[in-house]
Parts: sequence; C-alpha cells; structure tokens
Amino acid sequence: MKGIVTGKVKYLALGLLASSALAGNVWAHGDVTPQAIDTSGIPQLGEEWAETNPYRELDGDTREEVVRIGASATTKIVPAAMGLKVFLAE
Repeated sequence: MKGIVTGKVKYLALGLLASSALAGNVWAHGDVTPQAIDTSGIPQLGEEWAETNPYRELDGDTREEVVRIGASATTKIVPAAMGLKVFLAE
C-alpha cells in the first residue's frame, strides 16, 4: 500500500511541476490593450444589436474601405495580442 501512495504522490508532484513550468507560457502573451483603429471612413452602427453583420451588405468603395480597415486592424491587433514583435506595413 505504501508503494502505491508514494507512486501517486510522485505523479502528482510531476504533474504540478510540469503545469507550473508551462504556466509561464500562458502569461507570456503580448500587449492586449485595445489598439486605436481609425474607423471614420465607414458608416457608424446604431445602438440596436444587429443579428447579422451590417457591413456585409455594403458594396463599392464603402465595402473596400471596410475590408481595408478590418485587414489593417487584424495585422495590428493579432500580433500584439500573441506577443509577436511583428510590424506589418499598411
């Protein structure tokens, strides 16, 4: 019986050691502060919740501007949140 308890304690200790070693990776993400994105070139949304994406219905230059702003925001926010030191040109 004593050997079984010792074995369980050994595995528990190894599990705790492994999880504490990996915990540093969880905290190693980058700046998750919201980044400023200029959205002045697209129509503003109303106060009501929309069930579907209202920008999906747009076309022409307005749609191109929405896509450009979305792509720009993604290339700024995602690398920062992931902790990557990547700076992509707009």
